[in-house]
Amino acid sequence: MSFPLLGACFLPVAASAAPMVAIGDNAALFLTGVAEIRYEDNVFRDRTGRVDDFRFRFEPGVELQFGSGLAQASFFASAEVVRWADESDLNDEFLHLLFNASLDESVYRINFHARYDERATNDMDANLQARLLEREETALGVNGRYMFTNLTSMGLGFNYDRREYKQNNASGHESYSIPVSGYYQISPGLDAQVGYVYRRVDVLNPFVQGINQDYRDNSVYVGAVGQMGSPMWVGDVKVGWTQRKFLERQVQTIFGPMTVPSRTLDSMTYDVGLTYNAVNSSHTLRVERDYLNSVVGGRNFSRAQISFGSRFQLQPMWSANTMIGYNRSDYSGIDRRDDSYFLRAGLVYNPNEYVRFSASLTHQRVDDNDRVDAGSDYRVNILSVSASLRY
Repeated sequence: MSFPLLGACFLPVAASAAPMVAIGDNAALFLTGVAEIRYEDNVFRDRTGRVDDFRFRFEPGVELQFGSGLAQASFFASAEVVRWADESDLNDEFLHLLFNASLDESVYRINFHARYDERATNDMDANLQARLLEREETALGVNGRYMFTNLTSMGLGFNYDRREYKQNNASGHESYSIPVSGYYQISPGLDAQVGYVYRRVDVLNPFVQGINQDYRDNSVYVGAVGQMGSPMWVGDVKVGWTQRKFLERQVQTIFGPMTVPSRTLDSMTYDVGLTYNAVNSSHTLRVERDYLNSVVGGRNFSRAQISFGSRFQLQPMWSANTMIGYNRSDYSGIDRRDDSYFLRAGLVYNPNEYVRFSASLTHQRVDDNDRVDAGSDYRVNILSVSASLRY
């Protein structure tokens, strides 16, 4: 996964904010809004043709919360308007939709989510010259956990994800995954876990340059989740093995039809998250490794990532946050390796339950050792100032 470049994504100012409209006893309507000014010194994430510009963003929205007791649900919708000071060709409007629902009974818990997003961004796996990659993302999933006894439980889920790009030379994907997991309580608040995940990924808009192939994953893992010896330490640890099978595919080249044979790839995968919650701060370490697919070039690659983030409550109305990270992407079939370094620092001011002001500075550096395919080296610095409202 890529490190997120901090924008001013909407976060509720406070869960206790009074709703604009109360709909009966079990529903409430909130109005939300975000206004942001952001300066980027490398808009297109380009190695040589660096372009800097100011980006103005306004995102009005509405949030509906309903339910009571053990059943809760929420729906959020917003319209994002983006304007650039100089690069007016990048001006655009985007729609964002999000629905969450949960049912929490004594012996089982079920969560459902659905999301639709429109975006236009470049990153180290997908950066075009003088253009931003426009995409639509759709995701939904249902995941549940059932307790057989006080010590044993089982989890089962289904997740769907689809990403489509408007550019013809960008490959999206459609994926399905089915996770199955078992839990055994080894101490109060801490469960051992073992699991299996089946994942199917179909490449959308494949093109020959990267020899895109659909694939199927079979993954197994063991680990632990919960309090790691103390209520102040909370973790979710998974370490396992993934076998990826690329399916045979027929492609049309300038020399005629060509068959890309099937093949398998085995690799160790892990996902380790550990958080320490102090009185006025929290600190999270995350280490993970997984398979991904490049959008431009279509290469399959593995990405190993480590990040460390902290949040500090300076005063009742002031907080600060920092994050530092590194990841390495190794591409199959070619001699290419990307090293990415990430640093972010932010400051937040919450004068009341309705309004939130924030400022952040982000730096990302990507080093690519491949000089054959033009690589994706770049440096980018982003300064963002924003205001959020939830009423």
